[in-house]
This record gives sequence, C-alpha cells and structure tokens, in this order.
Amino acid sequence: MARSNPACGGSQAEAARVLGIARNTLWRKLEAYHRSGENDAAPQPDGC
Repeated sequence: MARSNPACGGSQAEAARVLGIARNTLWRKLEAYHRSGENDAAPQPDGC
C-alpha cells in the first residue's frame, strides 16, 4: 500500500482505485502507517 502512491505518480485517487478502497480510507491507512514507523519495503502493486 505504501508504495502504491508513488507508483501512481503520487495520485492518492489513482492509488486508492488500484487498491480498491476509498481515497479517504487510503489517507487514514497511510497516516497510521507513518505513525507506526513501519518502513519496510513492500511489493509494488501493478495497475498504475
């Protein structure tokens, strides 16, 4: 999830569409991710 945003050119709307979730849900999940300090590399999703 964290890598989908840059993979989509920084577009949260496009990243959310690829992930199949609402843009505001993506925003909340990214905020929680950044607060948790989890910065491990994740596989990059296809579709952007």
